[in-house]
Amino acid sequence: MTRISLVTLVGLTLFATPIGQHAQAQDDSGLVAPEAPSILAKEPETVDEYFDAILVMLRVARPDLAQRYLTTLLEQEPDNETLLRLREEHGTATFLRLANDSNLRPQSQELLSRLQAAAGNQLNDPARFDEIINALTGDVRQREQAIRDLKHYGPYAVPELLQRLSGAEQRNTHDLLLLTLVKFGPAAIDPLLGAIESPNPGTRAIAIEALGWLGDEQLVPRLWYPALAVDQPAIVQTTALQAIARIRFGEAHLTNQLDPVGATAEIAERAIVHFRGEYEWTPDIDGVLTVWAWDAEQNRLVGTPTSPTNASAFMAERLARQAMLMSPERDEYRALFLAATMAHERLRAGWDQPAPQGPGTAQNLALFSGPELTEHALGIAVEHGNPAAALVALTALTDVGTRDQLRQRDHRLPPIIAALDFPNDRVQFAAAIAVLSIAPTESFPRAARVIDILSRSLLDEGGPRSVIIDPNVRRGVGTASMLNRLGFTTSVARTGREGFNQAIAHGDLALAVLHPNTIRWELTQTVANFRADSRTAGVPLIIAAPEPARYDMQRFLDDVPTSGFVATGGEAADWMRQLEPVLAQVNAPPLTSEQHQARVEAATSALRYIADSQLASVFDLSPAEEPLAETINHPVVGRDAIIALGAIGRPSVQRRLLDVILAPAFDAELRAAAAGELLSHINRHGRLLTEADVKAVTDVWSGTTEPPLRSTLSGVIGTLSPTPEAVFDKLQSHPLPALPQP
Repeated sequence: MTRISLVTLVGLTLFATPIGQHAQAQDDSGLVAPEAPSILAKEPETVDEYFDAILVMLRVARPDLAQRYLTTLLEQEPDNETLLRLREEHGTATFLRLANDSNLRPQSQELLSRLQAAAGNQLNDPARFDEIINALTGDVRQREQAIRDLKHYGPYAVPELLQRLSGAEQRNTHDLLLLTLVKFGPAAIDPLLGAIESPNPGTRAIAIEALGWLGDEQLVPRLWYPALAVDQPAIVQTTALQAIARIRFGEAHLTNQLDPVGATAEIAERAIVHFRGEYEWTPDIDGVLTVWAWDAEQNRLVGTPTSPTNASAFMAERLARQAMLMSPERDEYRALFLAATMAHERLRAGWDQPAPQGPGTAQNLALFSGPELTEHALGIAVEHGNPAAALVALTALTDVGTRDQLRQRDHRLPPIIAALDFPNDRVQFAAAIAVLSIAPTESFPRAARVIDILSRSLLDEGGPRSVIIDPNVRRGVGTASMLNRLGFTTSVARTGREGFNQAIAHGDLALAVLHPNTIRWELTQTVANFRADSRTAGVPLIIAAPEPARYDMQRFLDDVPTSGFVATGGEAADWMRQLEPVLAQVNAPPLTSEQHQARVEAATSALRYIADSQLASVFDLSPAEEPLAETINHPVVGRDAIIALGAIGRPSVQRRLLDVILAPAFDAELRAAAAGELLSHINRHGRLLTEADVKAVTDVWSGTTEPPLRSTLSGVIGTLSPTPEAVFDKLQSHPLPALPQP
């Protein structure tokens, strides 16, 4: 096969000087500049040479020439075999990199699509696969060609190989299968890890043996369970121990040097890496991650396209279960498995759906496990930043939590209280509700956070909200307009301090966009404050600036969780494309509109519950006054807001209640509820209204025809200590019955 030779690369050096001279832009004459000349000493002729030329042009920063060669390559209509050969030689990552290069689109995406189609066509041709399998038993040359052909299938060849060549009925093919899998290379590793769960011991053993030759230290935690678990057959245990020894010491017979004491801890540590969402998965050729597992119904190895989040939830649950089975007496492993199971089930249900409840669910498992183990699982979720597990655990503790779980122990906050500061507003709200369900009889650390969380929840605006921090108001308004087109409700702040205050005022902030020249606080201080406060710790932070600032800003953001850079100057679609990777880092998406409304209603009901119960002696409702006043307009929970407001002993509350009474826009029932709360408030705290306010109440009473409102206002007027003359007038005007009661 002809390749671009060293002469070509030398030619790059010889022609380096004139490059800039040949790149002529279109001038004002209206004529289009001629096509840029090639800088190669010899123009490519074959598909392979064109592909090499594309890669060379990218290395010397000539994307214009790379795109030209890519276009010509596609025009040559390379067949499936050629495309698969290129993938084998250059790797799948090369095709993905080309497809993601905006300078090469859409041609690079077309090339990737053709490669995917080529791989699919091979998989759908069982006769061809049969030919390859038969060739494996031929001479050395035929076998090597067959293995090269198998590689064209990618990892999808592994299930077929195991299906045809492993198992008790194929004992004589063991060496052939092992040789084939090992020569297949790293692409076989992920499917082989899935094959460890095969119900056939022979299949498990051959997969593990191949992994011992192919794998590295990263695979060891996946091999400890088959090596040591009591439910594994002897052949599997022996093979797994030898595979671990081969990986760690280079020789399979050195199993006596293995230390199994820390095996369970290694499994648990890997489970926690997945539980935290920090495992680095490698995507497939189409950019989608495939997780391999044994499907019991099909009795075969199956690859499932999924996201890294779902993949890690799947693996965390399996590994945590293995750790628990290896050391069943250890509560920490039971709690880890419970936490991983809760997280996985919550994610499978979907964030826009309620968590499953009832028999057979993770929540029911938590209820059965009891408050102590569920609290332990919650602590693991809070410590490792897993909102899905934390939400299910808190829901369970709402039913079975105890007051003892609010008491501080060992100089650490109890998990329920620590969850009040979890960097996710869903978890914070669930923790507040769990605390209230426990009905504490005395104050406890961070008790004020409960009212703060409920109050901020009342101000949710039903959609994703963002704040722009930019000292240049005009530029900030332009950025806000861009985000509004993407569906965000946006506010603009001139300083870092002002933007932070806007952020903490609401419970639904989905994004904060900062200009590098942020002032009062400057950029570093603003970012530090956002990340230090539990109310904003999980909010994605974006630095928006012209493209030349990307390098310096990205270096700064490397140490900032859930952050990114957006180059300004593009359209809304450009912004969204740059925002998506950052928003994808959020471990739980924003609430839907329906979920926002449900939370507002739940928060208002919770505040009313506090006002109506002994909890009012534990929680100070005063910080909720302003949010409750704004919630009075809510069509569903306006009355709850009035009742909760009435429990706040401030003079301003009487004026707020009077405002409701005086507003004819409110219905009579709501105004009557406000009058009742005003009467109760006056009885508890005395009259805090002015004379003008008293006259306003009297005027409303005189003019209303609604019996409930008039009746309640009569009590208010009586409480306001009317003058003797007014009392006399009221008494003498009271009608007498015309006849006695029979």
